Amino acid sequence: MDRTTFIQEMERIIHDCAITLQQCHPDDPHFQGACLALGQASQCWLQMAHSMHAVDAHAVLVGLVSTGALHQWFEQGGQGPLPTVMDLYGPPISDEEFGKRKGLA
Repeated sequence: MDRTTFIQEMERIIHDCAITLQQCHPDDPHFQGACLALGQASQCWLQMAHSMHAVDAHAVLVGLVSTGALHQWFEQGGQGPLPTVMDLYGPPISDEEFGKRKGLA
């Protein structure tokens, strides 16, 4: 699978999980699975879309959940769209920039 296809697949998973979290109550069995899948897909997306090291991507997610936008969304009762790493980091970097950051170019 090429980088672009992989990123698109992670974006689809993130989008689907965000919808599930918006529609489910935290006691719903689907809620926990959607949280886990959202975290995994978000970490993969940060690594591939922004050439982020796994440790850094994990730190972004911890911050997003513990004190950041996702925490605020939950405290406000889940009103409005669920914030995602795609909202915070914008579109993926180019393949050329990705290669430079990875030392491939």
